[in-house]
Amino acid sequence: MTEYKRFELLDGVYLTAVRTDACGRGCLSMTFLTQLDRETAAMNAVLPDVLRRGSSRLPDAEAIDAALAEMDAEITPAVGKLGELQTVGLRALFPADEEAFEPMARELTAMLLSPNTRGGLLRPDWVKEAAAALQQRQAEPLDAEGFARRRLIEEMCCCEDFALSPLGDSEGAEGIHYQKLTRHYHDLVQASPLEIFCCGRLQPRRAAQVLSELLAGMARGEMDEELGTDVRMNSLEPEPRVITEEVPGIAESRLAVGWRLGEQMEDPDLPALRMLAASFEHLLRGALDEACCVRLDMHKGLLTLSSALRGTPETDRAIIQAQLELLRAGALRDETLAAACAELEADTLKCVSDAALLERYWLDRAPLGLLYSPEERIGLLREVTAQDVADAARGLECDMIYVCTPAQDDESETSEA
Repeated sequence: MTEYKRFELLDGVYLTAVRTDACGRGCLSMTFLTQLDRETAAMNAVLPDVLRRGSSRLPDAEAIDAALAEMDAEITPAVGKLGELQTVGLRALFPADEEAFEPMARELTAMLLSPNTRGGLLRPDWVKEAAAALQQRQAEPLDAEGFARRRLIEEMCCCEDFALSPLGDSEGAEGIHYQKLTRHYHDLVQASPLEIFCCGRLQPRRAAQVLSELLAGMARGEMDEELGTDVRMNSLEPEPRVITEEVPGIAESRLAVGWRLGEQMEDPDLPALRMLAASFEHLLRGALDEACCVRLDMHKGLLTLSSALRGTPETDRAIIQAQLELLRAGALRDETLAAACAELEADTLKCVSDAALLERYWLDRAPLGLLYSPEERIGLLREVTAQDVADAARGLECDMIYVCTPAQDDESETSEA
């Protein structure tokens, strides 16, 4: 049986505590939410790596590794984005028993809030090494699917912060300096909401008590009232924008399409939108490409599709449009709706027994105030009808169509007569 409660431990410090016997490992994460911005994205992205290198309790990597080995635990830096919010923090996995929670919470809190410093500043050598590691991550090539989706978002949301990577850009990484990063770190701690998640066998109120005591001395200032995601409900132009690029190094041609969710984002029916995405994907895997991927971003209000280009861009777009019109007409077959629901249920049930997935599940929903468990989510999905999916599909507005093809070799071969 799963029990969950949400607490506000301090001003802007929230705990979602889940008591469950289903997870083989316990999880505790501490995640700051801050605005995704080109000026600070790289600094935010590098911070968890720096904090993971040493604290006032465990001064270096050797001490940390020894303590984690003794606790049968692991701590990893975590950086991501939820809409136009950047998530910055640390996540720990450890034995799920009650006795393991308090020592893990003590070490994680020290790591996040009491880093090992020199003269009150983050250590220059650690900052330099972490910045170099960030630049390597930024330079890692994406596969064709990931590249097409990234370029779609960059072009579709070119005037919006959502186009930024949660890792920032190379210019930002190159400009990271330990003094500037230290100032930014203190600003982040004082002004950003902190989302804490824990799951295991500990009662939620006991987890809240332990964490409240550990966080009692946390410096807090005035919260950032402007924090949030700008949701554009309608497409930028009356007709979908189309971009075609030749890209060196990719092995296959790709098609990516992005829709705005339209006026329904004023009061979104999220279970219906989830079923729309799953049903649409199910149809396209049969009609277009068995590896077609449709994603819903419930924070930004976008639906995106990525597929290998099987025919010409025009023929593939016609297939996509035909399946969408079928959904809009309410002609979704019961067996297709049931299959889509079963896929969503299976994905949701994975969260129930996997602490890391469960952490991601709750963190995704916290900024939106969606406080329902995976089991409750399944109940909501089962209530969605073909008419609900049709209503959601009719709200879509196509904003961008992106096509990338492998670059052609410009060198022409010649032969001597």
